[in-house]
Amino acid sequence: IGNSSFKKVAGVLSRQNQKANQAVDYPSEMLLYENVDLIRRVVQTSEKTDNLVELVNTIEAFVKSSFKQRIMNCDVTRPDFLLEGTALSCNDCDVCALLHRVIQYFKENVDPDHHQSLEDCKTKIDVYQGHHVCVVNQQ
Repeated sequence: IGNSSFKKVAGVLSRQNQKANQAVDYPSEMLLYENVDLIRRVVQTSEKTDNLVELVNTIEAFVKSSFKQRIMNCDVTRPDFLLEGTALSCNDCDVCALLHRVIQYFKENVDPDHHQSLEDCKTKIDVYQGHHVCVVNQQ
């Protein structure tokens, strides 16, 4: 295959791969990253900014990398509760309740004007987690 033909094929494949990567990462962008960024901006309005931002970073890392592994060991997590984005599957499960407890802590430390934004972010991150529960249940 010639150099120019190779470059054409490589260009087409990389454009297709880029679209595939964007499609696969759509839940992460829309449901996790944008909401974590909003939470981060909200907690920066607090007097305890440093501690709260550190907690936001920890929660983000947990949801991105550890949640999927932890739910494999959770006997009570149901995929339907998270995909609805309405409630915890079980208040007794620390893994499932972690995000809800942290958001409540943020609400205690920020202006009440931001409470609804935090609730909206929590709901979207719940849906993101529900996506991962379904993925784990399909494996």
